Amino acid sequence: WSSFADRPLVLHEWSPELLYVAVHQVAGWVGLSYLQAFGALALLVTLYVCTRQFSAPLVASLTAIAALAGASDSVALRPQVISFILLAVFTTAWLRTFDDGRARWWLIPLAWVWACSHGMWFVGVGVGAAVVLGMLVDRRLSWRAASRLAAIPVGGLLVAALTPVGTQLLASPVGMRGYTRFISEWRTPSPFMLQVMITLGIAIALVVIWTRTRTRPFWTDLILMGIGVVCTLAYARTIALGAIILALLAARALNGVVPVGAD
Repeated sequence: WSSFADRPLVLHEWSPELLYVAVHQVAGWVGLSYLQAFGALALLVTLYVCTRQFSAPLVASLTAIAALAGASDSVALRPQVISFILLAVFTTAWLRTFDDGRARWWLIPLAWVWACSHGMWFVGVGVGAAVVLGMLVDRRLSWRAASRLAAIPVGGLLVAALTPVGTQLLASPVGMRGYTRFISEWRTPSPFMLQVMITLGIAIALVVIWTRTRTRPFWTDLILMGIGVVCTLAYARTIALGAIILALLAARALNGVVPVGAD
């Protein structure tokens, strides 16, 4: 970052930056402004497609919009938008695995793409590990089946070391702590911040759904909800992660209230 830096810059966002450079060379700043709008639209469409896996069109639309509103402060022409899109895909895939027990091995190569795109790639690994742990606690898996599913997040961790950045990418999340305290978006957000209130509102709605419908949440749901709430309250940068995870859980919980095939 400067001549006074005490460590080298780990360029873990090189893939989307190549895209930004290419668009700028072809269409200039106007092209980049369109690309920013496309990123926000792609996130909204992905959220709708993912929430639609668990709920009716109206519910999917409302939860997708709520997730986008919670993430809105971080939706910009930056590689983090790719993390938000892939988090929705990963969380949806793991929730489907919770339902049918199928191993979705395609998440491993997708983890490599994520690791080439943004520094939050490890969140996808964490979601996978959390679901496998939750399924064990919920007694939906034998230890043998759990070890098989656990190979997916472990594989995601290993392929992250196979990017052009190499094994130093694995240590980059730890190294971030050295400078994040100087960056406003990595500070603890105010509970009265609009995006925080929206995201915590989704969490409250989720609890109300579980209470009013007398639906006992699984430990997997509670673990993911805990991750979502922690992400919301930990840093301004991670509110978006919490909004996406909680919105998917809310859409899934509403499946028992509004059938998926309902209009």
